[in-house]
Amino acid sequence: MVAPARHCSIVTHLWFPDDQCTSAIRSIHVSDQTGELVADFDNQALQEAVSAAERAGPRSGLHGVAAALQSMADGSDDPLRGIVAALEYHQSFDAEARDRHGPFGPMMEFDGKTYPAPLAVIGDLDPGIFRLWEHALSIAKRPAVRARLADLLWEARHGARPDLYARRAVDEYTKAIDDDLQHPVDVGDGIRRAIEIASQLNDADLRASAVASAVRLSRRALESDEPMPGVVLRLLDQLSSDRVDRRPNDLPELLDLADDRFGDDPWHLESLASIKSPLVDEGEQERLWTRAAKAFEVLANSSTGVARQAHLHHALEIAEQHRLPELVVRLRRAIEQMSEDDLELQSISAEVKIPTEQVEAFISQFVGDDRVEAALARFGSYLTNEDPDGLRRRVGQRMEDHPLQFLVTRVIIGPENTVANSPAAGDDAAEQELIREEAMGLSIFAHFAVDILARIHVKYGPVADAVAFFENGFVSSELATAFARGARLYELREFDAAASVLAPRLETAVRRLAGAVGLPVTCSIDRQGRASQVKGLGQLLAELEGALPEATRRHLRVLLSDPIGLNLRNTVAHGFAPALGQAEAALLLHAACHMSLLAAIDADSSE
Repeated sequence: MVAPARHCSIVTHLWFPDDQCTSAIRSIHVSDQTGELVADFDNQALQEAVSAAERAGPRSGLHGVAAALQSMADGSDDPLRGIVAALEYHQSFDAEARDRHGPFGPMMEFDGKTYPAPLAVIGDLDPGIFRLWEHALSIAKRPAVRARLADLLWEARHGARPDLYARRAVDEYTKAIDDDLQHPVDVGDGIRRAIEIASQLNDADLRASAVASAVRLSRRALESDEPMPGVVLRLLDQLSSDRVDRRPNDLPELLDLADDRFGDDPWHLESLASIKSPLVDEGEQERLWTRAAKAFEVLANSSTGVARQAHLHHALEIAEQHRLPELVVRLRRAIEQMSEDDLELQSISAEVKIPTEQVEAFISQFVGDDRVEAALARFGSYLTNEDPDGLRRRVGQRMEDHPLQFLVTRVIIGPENTVANSPAAGDDAAEQELIREEAMGLSIFAHFAVDILARIHVKYGPVADAVAFFENGFVSSELATAFARGARLYELREFDAAASVLAPRLETAVRRLAGAVGLPVTCSIDRQGRASQVKGLGQLLAELEGALPEATRRHLRVLLSDPIGLNLRNTVAHGFAPALGQAEAALLLHAACHMSLLAAIDADSSE
């Protein structure tokens, strides 16, 4: 325990809550006999603590030093925790992260709080914290620790001459190359940061020194028995993206050495192509990207199942992005020719038992002592997602309650082995999960719809005879006759034929509905002067937001056109499936009934 180190006038604030900045602040104000805050640190106590922590072991990194200091801290308000916080900031080069926090972001974000507190406000929240970091900088022995402290003071623009901290940071980052405290990747990131700081200072000599260190570290990593692509490729990327006059003369040689060392790995080869491409002419760029795409093609051919498909898709992405038409054709053919057996997919199923009386009660509510038109109206008015906002809330709550389920990107394979959707996170993932939920609801309802239609047929006779029910408002007599023809084919158990009649006529109904509310169904002439085109069904349904009840719009979208929904219109129109069955045909007939209930819509109504 190093108790004397606690005697200083700082606030050791760890967590920064976004809403109430002061709620978690703990402070110690140790006064002398005159009532003034103690201005001096106990040098011996702090030095002993920091020195002991720095001996935590080779390659334990700043977090290792922080952990050692944490174990020595005497209580939650010990100033040692202020040094711990300095070492636990996360250094980032990611543009999005820097937009939020700058080069030093929090190690943790949870429930609206960040740890450590943002550098922009920690000086106000923790009076004395910068003075503590200054003192720790003066007594630390390890270059990596000194570099971090000096960099934080520079980034906070502390003192009358913050540039002195910047120069100290560059010097310490370069010295850290020969220190075994940090992992080589972290040392490399430190050199990248040194080059960045020297560039900010516009000091050519200081920057040349940092670049020379980058070259030295790159050579050392390339010659090491341990592969270090994470060190070399990051440094070379930064050096090659700089102005021509500031790139080191060794850069072409280093790139060739890196290619020799790491070029047999497709992922590293792609990184090298990205680094080299801006430095060469178009012909060489084509060669680089062709080599990268073919490397993934070779990797795919040595893989099986979904791994093979994923590598082929990545090769295709490279070929399409860099305009390699011959490769695009070959890769697309290879993807399309993969069968379900080739993908080695496995089904995962679960059984849910519903009491017979509940099923019977649900189905029987659609049949009464009235006319077939009334029964079809009851059938058509039922939607599985009748409360879209409530469904969205439930999906959001599930994602919040079970976050681990959504950390892994879910890839949805569409027709002809295309990737239908692969959202990364956030809103995209939430929307995908919502569509999956809606599609599952429709798939379950399909089995009930089959029984409902059977009960209606037994009670009232052929649904196909109710042509008048379908004809209503924007549903013309011809369109109503087509719906009835689909119903007749369904009742003749010609389910694929019924779906083939109903699906395109449902699109016709949506187009007429769009016209009824004043929505154009064609696109304008494009910039190249090409003739206007008819809008796709998916686009129309997207643009109908606000003109249709949201439950109706989303139901039609998931059923007919969304690539990660049931997508039945496209399945029929583009021949994505050899045939559709009874369940799919029942859903399409249900949609026809529902559309016939929307005839009252006009340009001045949203209901």
